Amino acid sequence: MENLPLLLSFLRQDVPWAYELGMEGYKRFWIIGDRNDGCRFFKHLAELIDLTAQSINVEPDLHVLLMELRKVLREAIRAG
Repeated sequence: MENLPLLLSFLRQDVPWAYELGMEGYKRFWIIGDRNDGCRFFKHLAELIDLTAQSINVEPDLHVLLMELRKVLREAIRAG
């Protein structure tokens, strides 16, 4: 979870919506301490990744990063 901002930073240029939603969720979950609200952002972001991963044309490396982000988000939701 502590590495989430680093993972998100790799996506910032190519998938800015993932970066913005992820950072907002991270801020609420980790910095503010509102785990429920943070998990809500993480859940929405994971769902968006599921919906768009198959339909958007991204480089293979970027796709791997999105799948890793989805995994980290789901782990955070379970732990939340």
